[in-house]
Amino acid sequence: MHNKSQSLSERLRAGFWFLPLGMCVVAVALATLTLWIDDNYDGTLGGLLTTGGPTGAQNVLTTVAASMITVGATVLSVTIVAMQLASTQFGPRILTNFVRSRVNQAALGSFVAVFTFAVIVLRRTGNSVESLPRISVLVALLLTAGAVVMLIVFVHHIATTIQAMNLVGLIARDVGRSMDELFPDPADADGVEPGGECPEVQGDGTPINAVTTGYLQLVDVEDLVELGREHDLLLRMLVRPGKFVVGHTPVAMAWSGDGSAAADMSDDLKDEIADCFTTGPRRTRGQDAEFPVKQLVEVAVRSLSPAINDPITACACTDHLGAALCRLAERRLPPDVLCDADGRARLVHGDPLTFSMMVGVCFDQVRQSADYHVVVYVHLLEALERLVPCLTDDDQREPVRRQADLVLERAEQVVPQEADRDVVRRRHARVVEVIDARG
Repeated sequence: MHNKSQSLSERLRAGFWFLPLGMCVVAVALATLTLWIDDNYDGTLGGLLTTGGPTGAQNVLTTVAASMITVGATVLSVTIVAMQLASTQFGPRILTNFVRSRVNQAALGSFVAVFTFAVIVLRRTGNSVESLPRISVLVALLLTAGAVVMLIVFVHHIATTIQAMNLVGLIARDVGRSMDELFPDPADADGVEPGGECPEVQGDGTPINAVTTGYLQLVDVEDLVELGREHDLLLRMLVRPGKFVVGHTPVAMAWSGDGSAAADMSDDLKDEIADCFTTGPRRTRGQDAEFPVKQLVEVAVRSLSPAINDPITACACTDHLGAALCRLAERRLPPDVLCDADGRARLVHGDPLTFSMMVGVCFDQVRQSADYHVVVYVHLLEALERLVPCLTDDDQREPVRRQADLVLERAEQVVPQEADRDVVRRRHARVVEVIDARG
């Protein structure tokens, strides 16, 4: 199924081992190729290359192998230290960004790969000049030079990534990519048509139970619609990606295509439908639009804690959250009802994602944690004001205005100085004015 391959791709992307292991395999293949060239074309090409001699070549390869494995261990140590620092200041969920970083993975993989290449070639360096693998030694030196460049890139990457503003920007970039990938989704899928009327259902329907316990990571919408068409079923999803489900409890309900109670469904069919719901031990950004947003919210909330007390970082997070909502407001959210190619309703979302819900996800926790920081309240209202021109209808303006009212109410309760409260009031009045003008 499509979501199985997507789940595997996500696990490999988030794993710290896959790319380094792949680079080691490439190093083995490259060493085999260069040694084969040395064995078969040494008379033609080898004479053009000078490597010193067997002893010199062995010394060079030994030095390369020893230094590469040492630097590789150092790279791993530096990465772990950076992850610990980021986890302490920004939250444990941020570690995913370090593990997923291609630069971190490629840095470790390059040093381990060069070490592997050097060890393989070292085995073939004999005592005679005629058997000396000149081309392989030269390639080892070129790979070493590339690894040195990779070390410089890695140091720069780590030094910039752990800076608060850069990390916030990286997470915000993930939020933007998530918005681009998920919305509109799944309306553009083959064989799936959005909209349509949901027929009246009778009874509670037949429950489809989750196979395992964990966070719902992926839902194969196309297969669900296809199964509904093949077996004339109407399916209702009870949870959306990102929610926690308990094994052997319902994640969907099934009725006949006309809404009547479904006839006895075979266990195989139930299992086939249940397999369209993939769970795992953690949330992922594959179909969960809230996950990268909550990462940004977590950074803002932790920066407002008394232990860190960094409202400037919280303001930066607020600005990016407002930009994400602006992008979301201009896009088409997934429809509540999906139809097959014949226009018949096959899948109903019982827990759909709404714009009002995302406004709360972005701003509620930041507002509740802002305490006496007037600058954070002002930034929240400024973000809401910048959001207003992106709104397309009153259904979007209402939650924005309500959020502005909640910000003002919170500031009135916790900000001690009357002058500071006046600043928040004036900014709130500006947001209301802009919303009324747009309405």
